[in-house]
Amino acid sequence: MRLVQRLILPFLLLLFSGAPALAQSGAWTVSEAKGVVTVIDSQGTRPARVGTPLAPGAMVRTAARASAVLVRGKEFVTMRQNAQLRIAPAERERGIVQILQDYGSALFNIGKQPNPHFGVETPYLAAVVKGTTFVITVTREGASLQVTEGAVETATLDGGAVEMIRPGSVAMISAADPLRMVIEGEGRKVMDSPARAAAPPAPAPTPARGE
Repeated sequence: MRLVQRLILPFLLLLFSGAPALAQSGAWTVSEAKGVVTVIDSQGTRPARVGTPLAPGAMVRTAARASAVLVRGKEFVTMRQNAQLRIAPAERERGIVQILQDYGSALFNIGKQPNPHFGVETPYLAAVVKGTTFVITVTREGASLQVTEGAVETATLDGGAVEMIRPGSVAMISAADPLRMVIEGEGRKVMDSPARAAAPPAPAPTPARGE
């Protein structure tokens, strides 16, 4: 089944509705935690609590029927159930990629700035934004990205296939074909990384978990 069949925008917006409390600018913190939400960092493994700071390298994991909201200033990330995100480790914290999404679904609401300043990396695709709202879903089958506001530069992990995704379109990269990006909206567009033609078949990366 194609990933686009699992993306129903109104349903996603309903799931992610709600205005999280804003935290002061600086490090990411846990703003909301419903159900079993776990933080794993240098201090060990512990339940997430409102106000828990998330240092570079920290991991946040939601269990079934759980959700969490991570906040930094006016930016927030809403995690659905059975999801796992990591704050980019210290050696990457000054770069554009600031969140690593291992599996599950998350909605990103990122404040607008003149230049690209925020990025998300999954096992299959990477996204860079100036400021927008978008949903990324990662499963064992691959990853998909849908924009609800603004535009998101989306690419295969090698950067060979790149496209600006806008509301009404969905970008998908299959675990079985990680160098090809398929974009569906009013029509269907297939973009291949130049490396795809030369690369021998190889197993795609697999998320730690995925539903």
